[in-house]
Amino acid sequence: AYIVGSHVPPREMTDASNEYGKTRHEPQAPEANLFTETGAAATPGSLLSQIRSDKRYAVPTIDRDGFFIDPKDWMLLIRNIIGKVNIAITPDNSSTDARTVWVATKVFDDPDLPTGRKFDTFVGLAVHEGCHLIYTKFEEGRKCSNGIVHSLQNIIEDERIERECGESKPGLANFLKASKYYYFDKYREDMVRAGKLSGLDTFQRLMNTILAYVRYPKSLDLDDLQEFADVMLKVKEILLPYPTSTSASTDAAEKIYEVMKEFMQQQEQQNPQSSGGSQSGEQSGETQEGQAGETGHSKLCNQYLCCIYVWY
Repeated sequence: AYIVGSHVPPREMTDASNEYGKTRHEPQAPEANLFTETGAAATPGSLLSQIRSDKRYAVPTIDRDGFFIDPKDWMLLIRNIIGKVNIAITPDNSSTDARTVWVATKVFDDPDLPTGRKFDTFVGLAVHEGCHLIYTKFEEGRKCSNGIVHSLQNIIEDERIERECGESKPGLANFLKASKYYYFDKYREDMVRAGKLSGLDTFQRLMNTILAYVRYPKSLDLDDLQEFADVMLKVKEILLPYPTSTSASTDAAEKIYEVMKEFMQQQEQQNPQSSGGSQSGEQSGETQEGQAGETGHSKLCNQYLCCIYVWY
């Protein structure tokens, strides 16, 4: 093994981090106050402002430290160290709550995937979740009006952060591409193999069409695209130009939800017998309806509960 000296933090930095960690147990500012969309301090006295004013955490320079890191990335790194962001390995699902990053290892169990592609896909998952730490304002997700909007916001935000990463850190783009190709292709193959694509109802197919349009256009079903042409034109208008912040992703999700709701109401009026679900599903839909604070849209919510789609 070999060690690249420039990748090792100075002793002063290590000592300062250890000293600071001993006296600090919780972040001194809530997550909402750490960063603005541009990475600047949100409020005087925020954690970011405190880090910037502390000489122990000065941004490294070539002359002083022998290496350079973009100031914004450096502040995020220090924030994550202070905030004690942990990384955990899980079998199936990758996610983050801004305090822990869970990365799934299931890809390594795929006997048909070469070792190199397994590694690239796994790294892509880790990079994707790391992008959330850098680019996503997690409190925005709590502003969504209901579960459907939250799902739409998650889809839009996933694409947004990967675009941000591709522009600012192009060396990581191929890892993101590998994970996207693997999971979306595998999802469709599994659905076809199980014969589930032919059994999806109108709302499920609409949700999958929006997912494919935003995240993986290669998987768009031309028949569904033709059926939902009017809806997708409105979705396109909402997403152009593409959102550049988490709050913009939330706003876009709310607008798309209204378009979907209007479409489903028209479907119910035109063909009320085919737009409903099973009795048990309707009961679940009513429960979801109550949680979301909606009235008169139980069938829409019921279909959402049955919707099968992928994010990571």
